[in-house]
This record gives sequence, structure tokens and C-alpha cells, in this order.
Amino acid sequence: MGQGADFAKAGLHDFRRHDFRHTFASRLGRATGARRKVQVALDHQDITSTVKYRHVTENEITEARASVTVLPPERPGIAPEQIRSEGEKP
Repeated sequence: MGQGADFAKAGLHDFRRHDFRHTFASRLGRATGARRKVQVALDHQDITSTVKYRHVTENEITEARASVTVLPPERPGIAPEQIRSEGEKP
């Protein structure tokens, strides 16, 4: 019995052994947030190869967006420390 038959028997269809590398890269990327660590772990010489393996989920994008603090636009003549957030008392 070949590897394809083993995967089918396990209920995995349209699956290749190589898919494990993609899963590993995605999970390591999620756990560490570091492309360089994924690159080294996969033994890639070029980061562009790593990017093809690292799959980002919609949830990761949503969480990343939520974690970013939006800075106020720069205002000529006003020092950044003088700018207050909405609702902040002087």
C-alpha cells in the first residue's frame, strides 16, 4: 500500500506528505510571529520560499489589525506630546 492509499484510508483526500511542511510552517509562524525562525526551520536560503509555505488566516489578520495603535496625524507646530486622544482630559 502506498502513501496515497494510507492517507485515503485515514480520510485524508487530496493530501501529500509535503503538505506537512506547509502545516508546520504555518503553525510555527503563528506560534512565534517570526518569519526568520520559519525560514531557518525549513532550511530555506531565500525568505521568498518561506513566504509560500506560511499561510496566514483571516483571524490572524484581524488580531494583527486590532493590536496596532493608530497614531494621530502629524500637525505642524504641535509637538506629539501635546496631542491628546479623543475624550482625554487636558
